[in-house]
Amino acid sequence: MILYVSGVSMDMNNEAEDRQAKDILKSVRNIELKCLKLSNSRMHGSYLSVFKGRGLEFTEIREYMSGDDVRAIDWNVTARMGYPHIKEFVEERDICVYLLVDVSGSFDFGTQKAMKREVAAELCASVAYSALKNNDLVGMVLFSDRVEKFIKPAKGRKHMARLVHEILKIRPESRQTGLKEPLAFLSNVIKQRSIVFIISDFIDDTESYSKYLGCLAKENDVVAIDLYDDRELEMPSVGLIELEDEETGEQMIVDTSDPEFISAFEENVVGNRKRIVSLMRKKRIDRLEVSTSCDWVSSLSGFFRLRSKRRSCA
Repeated sequence: MILYVSGVSMDMNNEAEDRQAKDILKSVRNIELKCLKLSNSRMHGSYLSVFKGRGLEFTEIREYMSGDDVRAIDWNVTARMGYPHIKEFVEERDICVYLLVDVSGSFDFGTQKAMKREVAAELCASVAYSALKNNDLVGMVLFSDRVEKFIKPAKGRKHMARLVHEILKIRPESRQTGLKEPLAFLSNVIKQRSIVFIISDFIDDTESYSKYLGCLAKENDVVAIDLYDDRELEMPSVGLIELEDEETGEQMIVDTSDPEFISAFEENVVGNRKRIVSLMRKKRIDRLEVSTSCDWVSSLSGFFRLRSKRRSCA
């Protein structure tokens, strides 16, 4: 009897795992289709305008055509041939993009449209497919308070789909958030100047990783995407409720109508965000806030446009 029950339990576990695997694959396909469409439209243009290649590479000299930039005319060839010719160049890409993605316990939280991990997967897919369209390499580091998984930079749609799949399926060894180790790891891995997107809720002591973030930003173009859920910033007044820390598992009963609790909660939240903003400003790192309830597409493309405009004016 025990063996029979055990066998049924195992079958049920296998069925649950199969359903979960199918759900993940379905999510990957949906995200892929959504982000491929975006990368073919406004997101691609935004990405390309912000992250330029290393320079221009000469390809050929050809006959001048109406609409060409007259500044590209090669006057020596033009004099020899008797009619205008121009030098044509293409942008040297050879860019490597790294996605540093938080998969700690706090990313399995969401009270709005989706969990933070799901939004993170969509953000990564959008950046990855835009990079793919520009023939850029994309690598990824999944982290908690340690490096949970490292995927070497590569190209191709299969590789991009794999990145999304890994974000959704991974079950991290640790539930804590800690940026020190992953930042130090990535600094050692990167061999040439790269683009780094850090997607996290930054629930960590800024002093513990400040030095490592500075080292990474000194040699690379770093963008911090601060992903949060609205309920993490504002506590509704609903009386006594039981709360559980997603990272430590600690449970407690709090009175959300208690003015002292609300005041302490808001002070803690505001203080943490001020420290993050201050650190990013000090390290000269561009930071974007994204809520699980907002249109992240508009947020990200708008962020890229502002960044591009700012750099063109510099």
